[in-house]
Amino acid sequence: MSNNISIVYICDEKYVMPTCVSIQSIYENKKDSVYDIYVIGIDLSQNSKNKINSIKLSGINIYLLDFENKYRDLETSHVYVSKAALFKFDIPNILSDLNKVLYLDGDTIVMDDLGELFNTDINDFYAGVVRDLSACYIQKDNIRLGIQTYFNSGVMLLNLNKLRQDNIPERLLEYKMNSTSVKYMDNDCFNAVFKDNVYFLNPKYNYFIVNEYLYEKETSSKIFPLIIHFTSSKPWQKYGVKFGRKWDNYYVMCNFGGGAIFEQKSYI
Repeated sequence: MSNNISIVYICDEKYVMPTCVSIQSIYENKKDSVYDIYVIGIDLSQNSKNKINSIKLSGINIYLLDFENKYRDLETSHVYVSKAALFKFDIPNILSDLNKVLYLDGDTIVMDDLGELFNTDINDFYAGVVRDLSACYIQKDNIRLGIQTYFNSGVMLLNLNKLRQDNIPERLLEYKMNSTSVKYMDNDCFNAVFKDNVYFLNPKYNYFIVNEYLYEKETSSKIFPLIIHFTSSKPWQKYGVKFGRKWDNYYVMCNFGGGAIFEQKSYI
C-alpha cells in the first residue's frame, strides 16, 4: 500500500475558505500517510493565493496551481456551481505525472485517514465513485441520461492513466459543448462519458445529508461518514446545518502561518 496520498481540489475565489477548512479536516484526522494536496486555483486574488500558500501542516504538502478560467465564456450556467468546476475535466492533463488522485469538492470535510480509500484498486475503471441515491430514486437523472445509475462528481478517485489513454478529458468537454442540459455543471458529463466504467464505493466516502433516509433503506447497518459532503445547505452560510458544528471546529483550527487565516465568518 502506498504511504503517499494525492488529493486535488478546484477552487475559485468563493471557495478558498471552504477548501482550506477541508484541508484542515484532512490534517486533523490523518494517520501516518503523507498527503500531497494540489489546489487548482481559478482566477484567485493575490490575497487568496497568499492564504493557501501560508498553509503549514506537518505531513501535508500543498501545491497551488494557478489558472485563469478558460471556460469563462462558455455558454452554460448553474444556480450555485461555478464554471471553475469544469476544470475537473482537465485534471488528468494538469496532473500529468500522477497515475491516481482523489478529487474532493471544497464543500467537504474528512473524518478519518484516507489511506484505505486511496488504495482502492480501480485499475480497470475510470474512477471510484459513490452513487447519488436521490439523483437515482427521486430526480431519476439516470433515466434522463439513459444509464443504469448515477453518481456525484464531488468525490472521485480518478484513474488518471486510463483517463488519459482513452482521451476522456476531450470527450468530457465535447459532451459539455454539445449538451443542452443546464441542470448540473459537470455531473451529467461524467456520468454520460464514464457510464459503466466506474467502481462503486461505500456511501461513507461521499456522504450526503439529503440522502440519509435513502441510505437507511439500502443498508441494514448504520453508515459512519468518512467524507461529509455539504451538497445543499452550506455550514458557512447558515446555522443549523447537520454536521455544521464539526465543520465549525475545523474552521476555528485554520491557524496557518501563526495566526487566524480567516476573519470570523458571518452567516447569510
